[in-house]
Amino acid sequence: MYRKSDAYYNLTLGFNDPSQKLNNSDKLKIQKIKFLNGELQFTTEELELLKKWFARQGGENMQIFYEEYVLSSENKKLKAAEYYHGESSLKRLFSEIR
Repeated sequence: MYRKSDAYYNLTLGFNDPSQKLNNSDKLKIQKIKFLNGELQFTTEELELLKKWFARQGGENMQIFYEEYVLSSENKKLKAAEYYHGESSLKRLFSEIR
């Protein structure tokens, strides 16, 4: 079964084989998924990857996309309220790159 393979990666637990590491391309893919899921908090390493991605796409464009599309869905109301009324590492990143 694939889940028993050493190469299997779980977003929470990592690889089955702890000696394996994600490359930056794979790490960025995970951060993009978290961003599109409406996540608000990212580690310093994750923020650096997002910062590079935002620089290529345009930081203001990414903020508009996040606020108008990602947070606009019905199931993201709590995350939207937290984003607009609280403090988050993503909100700080948007402020930093503007």
